[in-house]
Amino acid sequence: MVALEGSSLSGFGLRPREPVILAEDFKRLVDWYRDVLGFRVRRIFDDGFHYANLETDSGIELGIGLASEMKVLPGDHAAASVVLQV
Repeated sequence: MVALEGSSLSGFGLRPREPVILAEDFKRLVDWYRDVLGFRVRRIFDDGFHYANLETDSGIELGIGLASEMKVLPGDHAAASVVLQV
């Protein structure tokens, strides 16, 4: 937990979150990060939506979601989105 000293958020704990990649082919991208880059799949959700939490042995964390479920078209930079995790 990170507390921001001297701010109005000092009593509110902020946690770091992993970056999220929205994939056109969810399974293929999860498999690639696991098989090629050595990420470990910590959790995978595929009931109602597709999302995976991955992590390296050194602690790098990454999330992968299915772009179409987030209404994002990969390659459409005019409609680029940010995924906020709270």
